[in-house]
Amino acid sequence: MRDLLVLVTAFAALPALAEPVTVADGNGREITLPAPPERIVCLLNRCAQELAFIGGPVPVGFGAPYTYNVAIDPINFGEAAASAAQVDQTDGVDFEEVAALSPDLVIGEAEMAPASEGIAPLYSLNWDPQLSVDAFLADVRNYAALLGRTDETEAKIAAVLDRVAAYAALSP
Repeated sequence: MRDLLVLVTAFAALPALAEPVTVADGNGREITLPAPPERIVCLLNRCAQELAFIGGPVPVGFGAPYTYNVAIDPINFGEAAASAAQVDQTDGVDFEEVAALSPDLVIGEAEMAPASEGIAPLYSLNWDPQLSVDAFLADVRNYAALLGRTDETEAKIAAVLDRVAAYAALSP
Protein backbone atom coordinates (compact mmCIF):
# COMPACT_ATOMS: atom_id res chain seq x y z
CA MET A 1 0.00 0.00 0.00
CA ARG A 2 2.85 2.33 0.85
CA ASP A 3 4.41 1.70 -2.59
CA LEU A 4 1.11 2.64 -4.25
CA LEU A 5 0.96 5.85 -2.24
CA VAL A 6 4.53 6.73 -3.27
CA LEU A 7 3.69 6.03 -6.93
CA VAL A 8 0.51 8.14 -6.85
CA THR A 9 2.39 10.98 -5.14
CA ALA A 10 5.16 10.81 -7.74
CA PHE A 11 2.68 11.02 -10.63
CA ALA A 12 0.86 13.91 -8.97
CA ALA A 13 4.14 15.83 -8.79
CA LEU A 14 4.74 15.55 -12.54
CA PRO A 15 4.03 18.71 -14.52
CA ALA A 16 0.84 18.68 -16.56
CA LEU A 17 1.39 17.82 -20.19
CA ALA A 18 0.91 20.75 -22.53
CA GLU A 19 -2.31 20.77 -24.48
CA PRO A 20 -2.05 21.14 -28.25
CA VAL A 21 -2.37 24.76 -29.33
CA THR A 22 -3.96 25.94 -32.56
CA VAL A 23 -3.61 29.43 -34.01
CA ALA A 24 -4.44 30.97 -37.37
CA ASP A 25 -1.32 32.33 -39.04
CA GLY A 26 -1.08 35.51 -41.08
CA ASN A 27 -2.74 33.86 -44.06
CA GLY A 28 -5.56 32.30 -42.07
CA ARG A 29 -4.08 28.77 -42.14
CA GLU A 30 -4.50 26.88 -38.89
CA ILE A 31 -1.28 25.76 -37.26
CA THR A 32 -1.50 23.17 -34.49
CA LEU A 33 1.44 22.25 -32.34
CA PRO A 34 1.26 19.39 -29.81
CA ALA A 35 3.58 21.24 -27.40
CA PRO A 36 5.43 24.55 -27.27
CA PRO A 37 8.15 24.58 -29.94
CA GLU A 38 11.69 24.38 -28.67
CA ARG A 39 13.46 24.45 -32.02
CA ILE A 40 12.36 27.34 -34.19
CA VAL A 41 13.81 28.42 -37.52
CA CYS A 42 13.19 32.09 -38.18
CA LEU A 43 13.42 33.12 -41.84
CA LEU A 44 12.24 36.74 -41.64
CA ASN A 45 13.51 39.78 -39.72
CA ARG A 46 10.16 40.41 -38.06
CA CYS A 47 10.14 36.89 -36.70
CA ALA A 48 13.35 37.49 -34.77
CA GLN A 49 12.13 40.80 -33.41
CA GLU A 50 8.73 39.45 -32.40
CA LEU A 51 10.15 36.35 -30.70
CA ALA A 52 12.63 38.51 -28.82
CA PHE A 53 9.79 40.81 -27.69
CA ILE A 54 7.95 37.95 -25.98
CA GLY A 55 11.10 36.43 -24.52
CA GLY A 56 10.87 33.38 -26.72
CA PRO A 57 13.66 30.88 -27.16
CA VAL A 58 16.64 31.74 -29.31
CA PRO A 59 15.85 30.16 -32.68
CA VAL A 60 18.14 27.35 -33.80
CA GLY A 61 18.46 28.95 -37.21
CA PHE A 62 17.99 32.28 -38.94
CA GLY A 63 17.74 33.14 -42.60
CA ALA A 64 20.98 34.62 -43.85
CA PRO A 65 22.24 37.07 -44.60
CA TYR A 66 19.51 39.52 -43.54
CA THR A 67 17.56 37.84 -40.74
CA TYR A 68 20.73 36.52 -39.15
CA ASN A 69 22.24 40.00 -39.01
CA VAL A 70 19.14 41.37 -37.27
CA ALA A 71 18.88 38.43 -34.88
CA ILE A 72 22.46 38.51 -33.64
CA ASP A 73 22.12 42.17 -32.66
CA PRO A 74 22.42 42.00 -28.85
CA ILE A 75 19.18 43.93 -28.51
CA ASN A 76 17.30 40.88 -29.79
CA PHE A 77 18.73 37.71 -28.26
CA GLY A 78 22.09 38.76 -26.93
CA GLU A 79 25.20 36.74 -27.60
CA ALA A 80 23.28 33.44 -27.57
CA ALA A 81 21.97 34.08 -31.08
CA ALA A 82 25.47 34.09 -32.52
CA SER A 83 25.60 30.31 -32.08
CA ALA A 84 22.42 29.79 -34.15
CA ALA A 85 22.82 28.41 -37.63
CA GLN A 86 22.60 30.58 -40.71
CA VAL A 87 20.20 29.25 -43.34
CA ASP A 88 21.25 30.43 -46.79
CA GLN A 89 18.59 32.55 -48.51
CA THR A 90 20.79 34.01 -51.23
CA ASP A 91 18.85 32.29 -54.03
CA GLY A 92 15.79 31.25 -52.04
CA VAL A 93 15.68 29.33 -48.79
CA ASP A 94 17.84 26.22 -48.60
CA PHE A 95 15.29 23.85 -47.06
CA GLU A 96 17.88 21.08 -46.75
CA GLU A 97 19.65 23.34 -44.25
CA VAL A 98 16.31 23.98 -42.51
CA ALA A 99 15.61 20.23 -42.29
CA ALA A 100 19.08 19.58 -40.85
CA LEU A 101 18.16 21.80 -37.88
CA SER A 102 15.21 19.52 -36.95
CA PRO A 103 12.85 22.41 -36.16
CA ASP A 104 9.49 22.11 -34.39
CA LEU A 105 8.33 25.27 -36.16
CA VAL A 106 9.43 27.32 -39.16
CA ILE A 107 8.41 30.97 -39.37
CA GLY A 108 8.45 32.56 -42.80
CA GLU A 109 6.27 33.51 -45.75
CA ALA A 110 3.24 31.59 -47.02
CA GLU A 111 5.05 30.75 -50.27
CA MET A 112 7.50 28.66 -48.24
CA ALA A 113 4.80 26.24 -47.03
CA PRO A 114 5.10 23.64 -49.81
CA ALA A 115 8.89 23.43 -49.43
CA SER A 116 8.73 23.19 -45.63
CA GLU A 117 6.08 20.47 -45.63
CA GLY A 118 7.45 17.36 -44.00
CA ILE A 119 10.05 19.38 -42.09
CA ALA A 120 7.90 21.27 -39.58
CA PRO A 121 4.72 23.32 -39.51
CA LEU A 122 5.17 26.72 -41.14
CA TYR A 123 3.74 29.83 -39.48
CA SER A 124 3.43 32.54 -42.11
CA LEU A 125 3.58 36.07 -40.78
CA ASN A 126 0.78 38.60 -41.11
CA TRP A 127 2.04 40.34 -44.18
CA ASP A 128 1.05 43.96 -43.99
CA PRO A 129 3.06 46.35 -46.17
CA GLN A 130 2.47 49.12 -43.65
CA LEU A 131 3.37 46.82 -40.73
CA SER A 132 0.40 47.96 -38.73
CA VAL A 133 0.30 47.61 -34.98
CA ASP A 134 -2.59 45.16 -35.39
CA ALA A 135 -0.53 42.84 -37.65
CA PHE A 136 2.43 42.97 -35.30
CA LEU A 137 0.25 42.25 -32.25
CA ALA A 138 -1.54 39.39 -34.01
CA ASP A 139 1.75 37.62 -34.69
CA VAL A 140 3.13 38.33 -31.22
CA ARG A 141 -0.03 36.98 -29.57
CA ASN A 142 0.06 33.86 -31.75
CA TYR A 143 3.70 33.18 -30.90
CA ALA A 144 2.88 33.69 -27.23
CA ALA A 145 0.03 31.15 -27.46
CA LEU A 146 2.27 28.62 -29.23
CA LEU A 147 5.02 29.11 -26.64
CA GLY A 148 2.74 29.12 -23.59
CA ARG A 149 3.70 32.72 -22.74
CA THR A 150 0.33 34.47 -23.13
CA ASP A 151 0.14 36.16 -19.72
CA GLU A 152 3.69 37.52 -19.79
CA THR A 153 3.23 38.74 -23.35
CA GLU A 154 -0.05 40.51 -22.63
CA ALA A 155 1.67 42.33 -19.76
CA LYS A 156 4.46 43.46 -22.11
CA ILE A 157 1.96 44.56 -24.75
CA ALA A 158 -0.01 46.55 -22.18
CA ALA A 159 3.16 48.26 -20.96
CA VAL A 160 4.20 49.25 -24.49
CA LEU A 161 0.72 50.52 -25.40
CA ASP A 162 0.59 52.51 -22.16
CA ARG A 163 3.95 54.09 -23.00
CA VAL A 164 2.78 54.95 -26.53
CA ALA A 165 -0.39 56.53 -25.10
CA ALA A 166 1.70 58.57 -22.64
CA TYR A 167 3.92 59.85 -25.47
CA ALA A 168 0.85 60.66 -27.56
CA ALA A 169 -0.61 62.64 -24.68
CA LEU A 170 2.57 64.75 -24.56
CA SER A 171 2.58 65.58 -28.26
CA PRO A 172 0.86 68.70 -29.54
